Amino acid sequence: MPPSDPRPFSLPRFLWRAIAWAVLAGVAWKMTLRANADVTIWLAKGLQRLAGFPAPYLFCDEHPLFWHATLFPPVVGLVMASYWLRWRDRVMRTVVGYGTYACLTAIAIIVNESPYLSETRFRASATSALVNANCLMFGLVIWMLSAGPWYARIQTSSPASPPARQPVARRMWTSLRHGWVTRLVLLIIGVSAVVPLFAATGSRAGLQARLEVARAMRRVPFFPQPRTSRPTVSPDAQGRRDLLAMDAIRAIERVIARDAEDGLSSATMFHLNGHLYYGLRPDRDALAQEYYKVGTAYLELAGEQRWR
Repeated sequence: MPPSDPRPFSLPRFLWRAIAWAVLAGVAWKMTLRANADVTIWLAKGLQRLAGFPAPYLFCDEHPLFWHATLFPPVVGLVMASYWLRWRDRVMRTVVGYGTYACLTAIAIIVNESPYLSETRFRASATSALVNANCLMFGLVIWMLSAGPWYARIQTSSPASPPARQPVARRMWTSLRHGWVTRLVLLIIGVSAVVPLFAATGSRAGLQARLEVARAMRRVPFFPQPRTSRPTVSPDAQGRRDLLAMDAIRAIERVIARDAEDGLSSATMFHLNGHLYYGLRPDRDALAQEYYKVGTAYLELAGEQRWR
């Protein structure tokens, strides 16, 4: 594929273009903040469900933070400023780079907010490093792997390629064969390996208790969203749901008690338990009021623990 500009890499020339593109992308990021976060949160939940771990209630549902929205301005700025690539190549790398970045952000959300990962002091200290990497480093890494300045040297030293007017499928296959897509996939796989690492840092008993929570959660038939909603179901269906939700609540409270024995507390477990209590709909009003109070107490504990 012939280069769009055969001149060698020039830092000043590249830098002002990257800044201009990043500023424009920053405006777009600000305008699409909520929708962008929704995509990443949906992806984080989908990845957990794919692994067999229901994710109905995460902190990001109610308290989205700025980093939950994939921070694409650096990727857009760096890739679109890579003048040694054709415009179509830059656009394709930007789109795939955004997808890669969204996956990495979803992994960071899972590590920070999944209730199924062991609560340890290692996790508490290491998750902040992962969020910082997501904000500061991943955009640069994606650019280096997909459109780094070495492409300028490769293209100026390569013989002329076939005409640019190729079928889309052929161009995508050529890009895959050249390796930049493969490198981004390997980046996602490598970063995702931290999820089982965090899970394995706790005790075997703690991990087993969380697996029991996951099994109990899989049996609960529906999860009302938002927490104050009352899905239209029959009394019998609601009664069966309440029994299964109580099984999950008991499993969660065993985890909370086990963590307390180790001097730990899991904000994600408090949060999940509070939502399950809110979803209970018993026949007696007094009991429903009691469940609501308990759920509120758990959600308040979750908020205090998270922001501490």
